[in-house]
Amino acid sequence: MKFLAKYWKALVAVIMAAVSIPLFLKARNKSEDLDRQRASLEASIASVQAGINRNAGYAGVQGAIDPEVERLDASRRRLYDRFPPALLEEDQIRYILYLEEVFGGELSFAFAQEMPVVTLSDGNYIGGMTYTLNYQTTYQGFKDLVTYLASDSRIASVRVATLDYVQEQDIAVGSITLTLYTTSANEYEPPEAADHETGKDTIFE
Repeated sequence: MKFLAKYWKALVAVIMAAVSIPLFLKARNKSEDLDRQRASLEASIASVQAGINRNAGYAGVQGAIDPEVERLDASRRRLYDRFPPALLEEDQIRYILYLEEVFGGELSFAFAQEMPVVTLSDGNYIGGMTYTLNYQTTYQGFKDLVTYLASDSRIASVRVATLDYVQEQDIAVGSITLTLYTTSANEYEPPEAADHETGKDTIFE
C-alpha cells in the first residue's frame, strides 16, 4: 500500500498512456481516411468542372446538333432504300429464271446465303449474296445478260466471268460469279421480275 501511495501518480500516468495510445492511433487512422476521401472528392470535383468547361465551349453549336442528326438519319435511310433485303430460296429461283428469260439461255446455280459485308452504327448491315451461274446461250445472249446486270435495280456486281464459244453448236458457255447486295434494314419483298413460263409439258425436257 505504501508503494501504491508513493507511486500512484506514476501508475495513473501509465494507465492513461495505455488507454490513450489506441485512441490516438484510431484517431490518426480516421484522419488519414478523411484526408484520402477529401482528396478523392476534390479530384472528382475537378473532373466535373473540366467537363463543364469543355461543354461550355460547344454552346454555340448545340442548336445545330438535332438538324444534323436528322440529316444523318435521312442519309442513312436513302442508303438503305438502295438495297433490298435478302432473297428467300423460292425468290432466288424466280430471280434466276428471270435472268434466263432476259438472255434466252439456260442457267444453273446453287442457293446463296446472305453474308454481312459492313455493319453500320445503328446495328444494321449491308450484306451480299454471291452466286456462281453456269450458263449456255448465244454470244448475244451473254452480252444481253451483262447489260442487264449492269442496270439491275438490285445492285449487282460481276466478280468473275468466263466465256467459251462452241463453234459446232454456235453457243457460248461459261460461268458468271456475281454478288447481289442486300440490307437488314428493310422488310423482305420479292425481287422485281416479270411473269414468265415455268412449267414444262414433260419433266424429261
